[in-house]
Amino acid sequence: MATSLQHISEKMMKMDIDKIGTQSLGLSLIPAVPDKFLIKYDPPKICVVYHFKDHSEKDQYWRDIPLEVTGDSTASNLTDQLFNQHSYYFDKQLVNSKQVERLTQMILERFSEK
Repeated sequence: MATSLQHISEKMMKMDIDKIGTQSLGLSLIPAVPDKFLIKYDPPKICVVYHFKDHSEKDQYWRDIPLEVTGDSTASNLTDQLFNQHSYYFDKQLVNSKQVERLTQMILERFSEK
């Protein structure tokens, strides 16, 4: 028996959106349009503030994306991971990768100070 969508768990609400997986199920996603990015240093995260295409920019949503920073992480590698693993929010047609790379570099600089 199918479970009701009203019983979505907290864990499911925090799961990343899998663009390819939803397409394979025949579902279509309303594209997210990033408005701004925020960074958090401890623990390292990038927060994407976005709205949905064809919806009011005033109706904003956000998604925290944790970054796995290690001693050998580079800004370029972290940026590539964001664009590959979170393409719903980091669409190369909408987001300049150099902008994201500058943000990841700021996180790495703070991480190396520890």
